[in-house]
Amino acid sequence: ILKERALFVPEYGRDSIAVMRGNKLGYLVLQDSLDAPAAISVYNNEIAIADFYPNRVLYYDGKNWISIATEGKELGQLYYPTDVQITEKHIFVADAYNHRGQVFDKRGNGVALIGDDQKMNAATGLFVNDNAVYITDFENGRILIFDLEYHLKQILETGIDKPTDVYVEDQVMYITNYRKGQLVKYLLKDIVDEKL
Repeated sequence: ILKERALFVPEYGRDSIAVMRGNKLGYLVLQDSLDAPAAISVYNNEIAIADFYPNRVLYYDGKNWISIATEGKELGQLYYPTDVQITEKHIFVADAYNHRGQVFDKRGNGVALIGDDQKMNAATGLFVNDNAVYITDFENGRILIFDLEYHLKQILETGIDKPTDVYVEDQVMYITNYRKGQLVKYLLKDIVDEKL
């Protein structure tokens, strides 16, 4: 994640967040220890880290750090979070082994579940923009696209094989295919008319 000419990189195996500014390497200093950080999101002065083994998100609101969620299957609980994204009002989490996405408010309360009725098998990545929520379904080899009220709009499967992450920019969707070591590119205008 880039912020003000800094690159933040979650180091899953080292339990740290590397910060590159220019050619200088540093580390994000936290009072709480991380255990396999899987993803990081930076939004203005806010930071959220998907902390995999503790089944939580560490969230910095610009002043204080809070720990969001505990292990479990209910709304507001996580089971191995693998991706996180902060938006203006919410924190979205790929709740991998609960097989869904989840939405939290910025006080740490669970607000909504996304796709919990879609039989996902490891929701590993997500991306949110002004139009949709995109979630990778790793074991089923597909991308699920939801509207901003969290209703399923579309499922993409063509050319997708064990997707780990998804990113959308300038009407182009980028998908990382783990199995084949590929980056797949979809033009959003080409998939709008596809049926579920």
